[in-house]
Amino acid sequence: MVATVIGIMVATITRIMVVTVTGIMVVPVTGIMVVTVSRIMVIIATGIMVVTVTGIVVVTVIMRRLGVRGWVWKRQTMMKPVGERLIIYGHQNFG
Repeated sequence: MVATVIGIMVATITRIMVVTVTGIMVVPVTGIMVVTVSRIMVIIATGIMVVTVTGIVVVTVIMRRLGVRGWVWKRQTMMKPVGERLIIYGHQNFG
């Protein structure tokens, strides 16, 4: 999960999700997303993840036990600069 301070949140569970601060969202069938006014994104799928605009990710123990594909790669990607992240996600998911 990656959240940027420019108002666009890009999150991945098994598919790509793009969320704007206006509450417009594209949600894959694997999860349910709720975006609050305070820009806190709560995703409920097989586990619960809370993402703020600072990019901090909290993953439940349940999610870790079930396992997430590419979770290690995602953690490494989160350490990179925001711009580089968006470029990586863009090329990978949108051709």
